[in-house]
Amino acid sequence: MSHSFPSLQATGICTAMPKPWRAVPRYPMPRRIPADRMPESVEWSLAVSTATRLAPRGPDLSRVQAREAVAMLRDLSAEAIEPVRQVTGLDVPGDGRAAVVDRPAW
Repeated sequence: MSHSFPSLQATGICTAMPKPWRAVPRYPMPRRIPADRMPESVEWSLAVSTATRLAPRGPDLSRVQAREAVAMLRDLSAEAIEPVRQVTGLDVPGDGRAAVVDRPAW
C-alpha cells in the first residue's frame, strides 16, 4: 500500500515512511481465544486519564493535515492486522477498522 500525505510530509512530521514488515521468529503460542471471549485486559477509563495527563501536546496541524494523519493511521492499522495475527494468534473482531482518536486540541 502506498501512502501519500503531502501536507503532512511538508511539515516534517511524516518524514520517514514505515519500512516493510519483517517477519519475526515464531514462538509456540497458546491456543487461540476468540476476541469476543477474551477477558478485558485494559481499564480504559484509567488509560484515557493517564494518556491525557502524560501525552505531550500534539503538533499544530490544519484540518487537512489532521484528516491526512487520521487516514494514514487507519491505513497503517489495516496493514498491521495480518502481521499482528501471525505473531500473536489474535483475530480482529468485526471489520477490523481501527478507531483513530484525535488529540483534544484537534
